[in-house]
Order: sequence, then structure tokens, then C-alpha cells
Amino acid sequence: MGKTTTTTHFETMLDKVPVSCSGAELHGTMCGALAADIFFPFERWLGEAAHLSVDKQAFLPAQVEALKSAFTALTRQLKTGDMGFQLLLPEATATYAARAAALSQWCRGFSYGISMQNAVDLDSLSSHGRSFIAQVHDLNAASRLDLSDNEHDENEQAYQQITEYITIGVLLMADEVQSKEVKT
Repeated sequence: MGKTTTTTHFETMLDKVPVSCSGAELHGTMCGALAADIFFPFERWLGEAAHLSVDKQAFLPAQVEALKSAFTALTRQLKTGDMGFQLLLPEATATYAARAAALSQWCRGFSYGISMQNAVDLDSLSSHGRSFIAQVHDLNAASRLDLSDNEHDENEQAYQQITEYITIGVLLMADEVQSKEVKT
């Protein structure tokens, strides 16, 4: 996604279509679909993402172009293992509760993206890959993140560790799936 695409940009772009998910969740769906299949077609993803809109309304042409640009950049990052890859989450200036909620939404989107039309054969993944998917799925409930401001430093540290784990996990999963595709 690069340094220029932010959650706020995604949210602003999506304001014109009543999507029932956040920018973080939409980014999670992209990451899940592409981590499961680096050749996942944009048009197929867009069709699935359109189902997330409240009334199944299609995205506007400008939104499609912006989403395609983000999808293409993300594809490039996951293909190359770009360590600049970042989860699309609110900036550190947002409240902890907002960032934790967005992380939960991102995880829900990732779980959905992984499952898009059976994008990945879970049985073909290593035990680490299956464990990663299960942990991301568990995190989408955010029940493991304490949203109170008590223990603020501990919450911040846990949040940072979780986002780093997920970031590296997405890159490793994409690499594992790609290496299996090369062998077949």
C-alpha cells in the first residue's frame, strides 16, 4: 500500500458507497485474498468486495481505479516480500480503542479474504501457516485486546507486538503459498 495510502484516505473514498465495512477491513480482504493466491484477479476481488456494500451497490469508477491501484501495489509488495508492507490501520495519533477496533476489523477482513471462493487450500499450508490463519481469525473478535486505557503502556506494547506479528505473518504466508505455486 505504500506510505501514501492511509486508513483515512480509504474511509473517505468509501464514503460515497455505503460499504458495511471499514477501510481496515477492506484492506484485510485484499491481503487475505492475495496472501492466499498472489494471482488472485482484481476483478474477482472487486466482485466479492461489492458484496460488502449495504445494498450491493457497485463501486464508483474513481473508487475502482483507486482500489485497483492499491491492489496492484499490494500485489507487488507481497510478491517481493517488501518489508515496507504495512497493515492499513489508523495512525498512532488515533485512540487506542479506535486502533484496536480497526485491527479487529482488519483481521475479520483477512479471514474473509482467505476464504474468498476457496482461494487457498488450508490443508496444503504448513502448520505455521494454518496456525497463523487460526490466530488471525481469533483476533478478529478483539476480545484479546483490552480496550480500556488502564495499563496503557502494556496495551500499546501488546498492540505493537500483534501488528508486527500479523505483518510478518502475511508476508511469510504469501511467500509460502507462492513457493508452492512455483513447484506445481
